[in-house]
Amino acid sequence: MPILETGLWILIALIASAFTFFSLKTVEKTSIAFHLVAVALWMGLSAIHAGGFEIAATSTNLTYNGTGALLFNETKNDTLIPGGTTASWLAYLFLGFAIFNIMLVFKQVVKL
Repeated sequence: MPILETGLWILIALIASAFTFFSLKTVEKTSIAFHLVAVALWMGLSAIHAGGFEIAATSTNLTYNGTGALLFNETKNDTLIPGGTTASWLAYLFLGFAIFNIMLVFKQVVKL
């Protein structure tokens, strides 16, 4: 199963949230640009979860002997969000955030 690092996932989610909420407080033309960037980030996160990616932190533990030769190479994955169908609700949640931003852009362009 493909893995996305936990730190990268958190960073993308925080930046998308920041663009969404800062766009609510900015002037009109800047707000549209912020919303469009947020749409791209939320859609990206939605596609990651819909594609079955697992959100996990990967750590590698190397053990050497006294002469510097490698004895053990152990890689461990600490899964935060399992992939597959168990995370499909997150794909729908992030898709909802993207649609929310699209609606806000539409509201500003049409001036409803």
